[in-house]
Amino acid sequence: MQSLEHKRAKFAYDKINSIKSNYKEYRSCIMNLGTLILNNGLLATLAFYNTKENHHKEVINWIKEELKNENLLENQKYDDNNEFIKCISGLDTETYILYTTVILSLSNWLKRFADSILKEKEKE
Repeated sequence: MQSLEHKRAKFAYDKINSIKSNYKEYRSCIMNLGTLILNNGLLATLAFYNTKENHHKEVINWIKEELKNENLLENQKYDDNNEFIKCISGLDTETYILYTTVILSLSNWLKRFADSILKEKEKE
């Protein structure tokens, strides 16, 4: 049986390996995710990423997918990032903190793999 951290690590590894182009842009986006959440909050970071390029929006999709994997977005489809952000804005404090903790953990794994894998792909 895998731990939650092991599952998050595998998820992050698979997502980083799925990147086929724009390595530098993805790496920059991923490397800043955790710091932005800690400095500005989850909601502000998601809103900011939603205004940016496609690779930022892809990271939001990864976040949504991971929250679904952990059954935190049960039976809810958020194809539209604005609806997802609206959902986050309506969370009670305890759930908001839980989501933030999960996403920070995911961002740590994404950052670790992006720093090694994407850095190597940039050189190719």
